[in-house]
Amino acid sequence: MGPAAAKQAARILYEARVSDSKIDGLPADCRPRDIDDAYQIQDALLGLLGAASEGWFLACTAPAMQKVHGLPGPYFGRMLGDAILDSPAEVPVPADRPQSLEIELVFRLGADLPPRTEPYGREEVAAAVAAMHPGIEIVEGRFTDLLAVDGPTMVADNGTDGRLVLGPACEGWRDLDRAGLGVALSKDGAVASGGSGGNVMGDPLNALVWCANELSRRGLGLKTGETLNTGNALDRYVFAAAGERIVADCGPLGRAEALLIERSRLEDSGDNRPSC
Repeated sequence: MGPAAAKQAARILYEARVSDSKIDGLPADCRPRDIDDAYQIQDALLGLLGAASEGWFLACTAPAMQKVHGLPGPYFGRMLGDAILDSPAEVPVPADRPQSLEIELVFRLGADLPPRTEPYGREEVAAAVAAMHPGIEIVEGRFTDLLAVDGPTMVADNGTDGRLVLGPACEGWRDLDRAGLGVALSKDGAVASGGSGGNVMGDPLNALVWCANELSRRGLGLKTGETLNTGNALDRYVFAAAGERIVADCGPLGRAEALLIERSRLEDSGDNRPSC
């Protein structure tokens, strides 16, 4: 993909964000053909937004989701601006469309993992972790139907980023059975879906190792204090609307809670991220 096409795609996605509108997809002449095209557009979009990154998130870490979206593996995006909220949190969302919800098993870095030639090993990555957190990711994206767009187009839109409600830190995360960790997402007290840490590449730590090495391969790195959402631990998609109270119960890892509150169109758009 040439720079002009990447900039055209980024401009379309940027304008959808600042106008709080939905689009069906990207035009054929600037649609990403593969994951490398998608990251080129993602970088151009981030340049237009000018928002600082607070961390990273992974998506499509489960093979079933990779198949749904036609992707060869997981992908990454940035958590931007004021995207990370401490639990319990009130999260403004549009009144006229449902939000996609995910349970995230989140790592917070206590040391840098900069880009380098040699791949990072599992124990080296684990040693850089300060704590693990339960989390709820509220995802929206700029597309009319997320299931109707191809995977690279989703990645181009910064991976359809959203907001993260972060539960308390668990410093004893190494002692947890992360693969067998059961999770449940409730809406207004009723369980909407379950899942496990094993849904995230067999172990959320595997996702962190993958991310450290994929970022490094692309000349990027993880930094002290940043968070990493490792991917949806739920067994299926869950959607919720304004007015619903959401609880992510991650057993011994802890809980995260969010109340989705209605916001008017373009409210909270000062950071150029009105759709989150």
